[in-house]
Amino acid sequence: MAKKKRICSWCGKSFFTESKNRFCCKSCERKYKKDKEKNASSCLVEETKEYLIELGNKKRRVDILRKEIDFLKDKEFYREINFNELGFKIHSSPKGIDEMIMNNEDKISFKESEIDFIEYRLRLMDIYISELAEEKQQIIKFMYFYDGASKLSNEEIASKIKCSRSNVHYKHKEALKELAEMLFESGSLL
Repeated sequence: MAKKKRICSWCGKSFFTESKNRFCCKSCERKYKKDKEKNASSCLVEETKEYLIELGNKKRRVDILRKEIDFLKDKEFYREINFNELGFKIHSSPKGIDEMIMNNEDKISFKESEIDFIEYRLRLMDIYISELAEEKQQIIKFMYFYDGASKLSNEEIASKIKCSRSNVHYKHKEALKELAEMLFESGSLL
């Protein structure tokens, strides 16, 4: 078989080979595989980070949803009024009072089911977070599941858990890697 000139997929050098080899040497092949694995794991870590950000935002939304439900329930006193006795024509408008009341009930049940789903996802995530070391658990909770609009900086988190800012950054990365492994192994993330 004739030798063919090829270009290495890792370093770009040209080399001659009889096989369909993509690399000029074993070292380039190892480097290519290692880089490919690193990129795949960093992609999983980014997806986990995005998932945690989304879940944290949804957790903060639960309080707003509960306030909306209370507001809609306050409007339900219309149900007790008999509009026919008051002389109003109920069916004269394209949208009657009964339809508006049913619409509010639908909104309430929709918002309650949304709260249930968010709380289910939070309980599921708590199971995975509880598998991490104590400091990593605290870092994840401070970074993603904070209350209100005030997110803590790395310095504030470091002072709360009594370690350095660089240590917070390092442990945050480690925690994301561990969570990514747990979530994607079990297939529960998406």
